[in-house]
Amino acid sequence: MSGGSAAKADVLAAVRDALGPSPAVPDVPRGYRVALLHHITDFGDYRWTVDTPEDLEFIRQVYSRFNGRDDFTWREVLDLVHNEPELMKINSGVRHKTLKDIDKRALKR
Repeated sequence: MSGGSAAKADVLAAVRDALGPSPAVPDVPRGYRVALLHHITDFGDYRWTVDTPEDLEFIRQVYSRFNGRDDFTWREVLDLVHNEPELMKINSGVRHKTLKDIDKRALKR
């Protein structure tokens, strides 16, 4: 296994350990691309997931800005929300879950 493949396997194992079995985190990624994003800017306050109706509305609004394109990048979305900050208000009331919210084993640490 190459260094990159080994690192990717380590990341998948860590996610599975934290979240438990999930079709979104298979043992062997089928059709998924896994990447770790290391960036100087902390994007932890950005909510780009779909867990609630507000999240879905945010994603729908983002997609609508790209005129049917589905090949836009995260940087294009970042530019979009910086140019249209009202988009981030759509799901700003949704509280991010922490590891302690989803895995009770984390409470023991």
